[in-house]
Amino acid sequence: GFLPINPLTASLFLTAAVCLWLLHDRSHLVWVQKSLAVFILAAGFIKLLDDGFGTHFNIDSILFSEKLGGNQMAPNSALAFFLIGISLLLLSLKRAIKMAQLMNFIVLTIVWMAVLGYVYSFLFLYQVGSFPPMSLLTAISFILLCGGILCVTAHEGLMKHLNSPTSAGKI
Repeated sequence: GFLPINPLTASLFLTAAVCLWLLHDRSHLVWVQKSLAVFILAAGFIKLLDDGFGTHFNIDSILFSEKLGGNQMAPNSALAFFLIGISLLLLSLKRAIKMAQLMNFIVLTIVWMAVLGYVYSFLFLYQVGSFPPMSLLTAISFILLCGGILCVTAHEGLMKHLNSPTSAGKI
């Protein structure tokens, strides 16, 4: 069966969606968008610290801890959220659009590997070592989130070339 999505992972997706909506809306709530991006970045970073150095912050066990049954965020999900947080922060600052888009392409590479791992039953493509694997639903959600971020910046940076009527955009 499918692996369930950790509650923190689901919450971070919702936070990223609100952040993306605020980015697209170009509203006067830029400080909220920046704060949400920093929260996503920090959550991913703290989980990476837990996995890499055993710091035991257990940020992914805060929500519904009694009902998780060992469900933890995968390290590749944490890395993806860390990169998404940086990307959303850069976009909110209106700087380094190409760098933000590049981070989205890196996240897309990570999650497409997970999807291919599920399709071809290659566990090593969606699980890092002995840590819990990335859920297929998480990978699909990342694909949709990255697609949304790239659509918001469709006429800037690297996406400008992919959307151009020239030969670069037709490839």
